[in-house]
Amino acid sequence: MAEKLLSIIIPTRNQARTLEALLHALARLRPVPGWRTEIIAGYQESADDTLNVLHRHGVHVVHSTTIGAGPARNAAAAAARGELLWFIDSDARPLDTDFLIRLIAAVRRRRRFGVIGGPIVLPPEWHWHPIAIADHFACWFNWSECRPSGPTRLFQPTVSIVMPRGVFTRVGGFDESVRVMQDFEIQTRILRAGYPIYFERSLPVAHAPRSSLLRTCRHSWYWGGPFRDIYLRTVRTYPLRHPVDSPLFAANVPGLFVRRMRLVLRTAWRVSRWQTCYCLPFLAVTILAWTLGVAFGEGRPGPHVVSPV
Repeated sequence: MAEKLLSIIIPTRNQARTLEALLHALARLRPVPGWRTEIIAGYQESADDTLNVLHRHGVHVVHSTTIGAGPARNAAAAAARGELLWFIDSDARPLDTDFLIRLIAAVRRRRRFGVIGGPIVLPPEWHWHPIAIADHFACWFNWSECRPSGPTRLFQPTVSIVMPRGVFTRVGGFDESVRVMQDFEIQTRILRAGYPIYFERSLPVAHAPRSSLLRTCRHSWYWGGPFRDIYLRTVRTYPLRHPVDSPLFAANVPGLFVRRMRLVLRTAWRVSRWQTCYCLPFLAVTILAWTLGVAFGEGRPGPHVVSPV
């Protein structure tokens, strides 16, 4: 019987520092009987050592001239030969050598699906850094390791998702005009096409956090406007006192802040009580920056804007 092929797709731009850790982790993964893997990077012109890191690890490099993670993923997917596409960001990594075994097991269990993803966890080396903890909880509270497995209407971040090639092709890949929340946008189309999305607790990946308060606040502010203009315009059930197009929309700030704090704290407390208390002042500042971004941020950025890291 011919072996099946899993294509591992990594969008890369100025990520030499974290990319090295990801490629080392991928090299240590135990193979799955009946499956082969290939690694393809969608590379965009970088000012650091990203390209040399890719060549040093023997990664198939596909150049993408359009800036953005979506174009990089699309370019790499076009060169991929696998029937399964595993998209993983260059600042993420699997934490143990059995990840692929569990991933293929999840695919076999679900059979028909659009996307499968799992928890996004704080790397062990950052467990004592209060700003990194705050940044992690603020970003990834919806994708906690405490959450049960099962079908979901909540999108799965492209930090790590597996998708059948047929589904990717049917929905037309990532919309390259969307600069932020591309994962939400493509998975909205996937759900409309009738393919379910699954959260699998057995598939955690670590994601590198921001470790300075300025960086985490800049990042939270940057994501606030797109949350307003993309998410809130799509998910009409989100509780707001004043709708997005109302001149009084900014009056939602107290309610948005309180709701977000409650949601994040509820998950953070389940994950680690001491970490929640330890990072609380930084978490409040981070979520305030996000809330102000929702109210006053620029919204959907143009193609010349690059997401802060």
